[in-house]
Amino acid sequence: MADGRDARDARVSPLITFLVGQRRGRLGRLYANPWTCEAVVRALPPVARHYALRLVALGDTGDGATFAPATLEGWSLAHDAHQAALQWLLDLSIIERAEQPGALRLNAAFREQCGSLLCGLRPPAPKPPNKHTPSADELDAHAAAQWDALLYCVIHPSEWSDSTGYDMPAALLEPAGLIAARRVRARADGDDDDGDGGDDVDDDDGAETIEVWAMSKRGATFVLQDLSAQAWHILQVYIGDDERKLAFLLELAHMDFGHGYELRDEHRPLIAELHHLGIVHVRDAAKSKSFYPTRLAAAIVSSGDISPGGSARGRAIVESNLRVYVYTSSRAWTAILALFLRLRTLLPNAVVASITRERIQRAMREHGLSAEAIIAFLTRNAHEQVRRRPAEERDKALTVFEQIRLWERELERFTAKEAYYLSDFDTLALFDAELAHALASGTHLWHRREPGNARLCKLVLHEREDVIAEARARIKEFKRSAGLA
Repeated sequence: MADGRDARDARVSPLITFLVGQRRGRLGRLYANPWTCEAVVRALPPVARHYALRLVALGDTGDGATFAPATLEGWSLAHDAHQAALQWLLDLSIIERAEQPGALRLNAAFREQCGSLLCGLRPPAPKPPNKHTPSADELDAHAAAQWDALLYCVIHPSEWSDSTGYDMPAALLEPAGLIAARRVRARADGDDDDGDGGDDVDDDDGAETIEVWAMSKRGATFVLQDLSAQAWHILQVYIGDDERKLAFLLELAHMDFGHGYELRDEHRPLIAELHHLGIVHVRDAAKSKSFYPTRLAAAIVSSGDISPGGSARGRAIVESNLRVYVYTSSRAWTAILALFLRLRTLLPNAVVASITRERIQRAMREHGLSAEAIIAFLTRNAHEQVRRRPAEERDKALTVFEQIRLWERELERFTAKEAYYLSDFDTLALFDAELAHALASGTHLWHRREPGNARLCKLVLHEREDVIAEARARIKEFKRSAGLA
């Protein structure tokens, strides 16, 4: 991001963020589609949008026509806003640098397509309703259920199941970096063991290593983001380098909620995927002739938070005594809250929880969550009654939020690393042998030797799969040779 952009551009649409990272040649091809241009114009910061539309309306900056940057200087009274707007337009290749030194020109494809939009170009006309047309409530229920299922799958990917055989973890979440494979030990009795320190290194009878899906730190951050950011993170997996998919998604975002549209054969695979996300509703992606956009489709070009079900998402009440009341019946929301809150009571339509130092710091250590991400989540989803409170009452929550920041600073005083902890040795000779090997191999982190009691000797080693495996083998061999096995 350029330094010239002011604080008012901080809340920029994920679409703009995505396009800024694209190559100039690809942007030129994308601007050949009118719906890409309309989506970009809508998503631009206000001053940049004003500049873009004014340049298009001038009509004298066609192919090869250039203008000086000074032409734009009088269009905004604020110098910082002017510089920020100019930088956005340059980064998005809406304005390009001409061959003449210091000259600029408007992207020809962008000018042409925006001109068509200004002349009244509209998305495809919806089909008339019929007996199969879902109601608004049905579309909202579909969108909310599918997105909740996705969020819950991010947190608990091993619990995913779908009657259609769709494998969301492998098809979607793993390519998006939201989950990752993790190797754990599965004991003979069926219990999984994550290998935490403190286990008896000699107790590996019946243990085997298996691979399971687990939420990544990126996934934990993802579930706390607003819906628009979540939607774009997921959709980028589908888009890849396929510009036709992006063009269709942006066209979809401009279709009317609740209306049916013709389902073309080339779009059937993508519509099937979007149905699983709740962005569209289709009875049968292989046979149906129509699809229906849900409210989630608007999240593609929105820069704000949108509820998949259409109702207000505000549902959290944070009290100054560190109690949190959340009105929800969603299991995904309950799972999200459990990441950083201590759940006390689960009711059919509400969750009562507490903000504790232990849970907050655990969320930061294990899931990579930041204090600002947690605070933003609670603030964004505040209950509407909280928003109506007087300013002095709302400020009480700031004390709670400041406490969360203080707990985060506590963790920044030192760096924690995973390690193997060995103790309860049978003999001092066994401890000395392991200590000597650790020092020689460079895996030693810390030790304490108690000359009078081998059981109290302690040894900490680097966390590497081969370290503990080799230690187990050496200890077994030592016991066997010493007649202790």
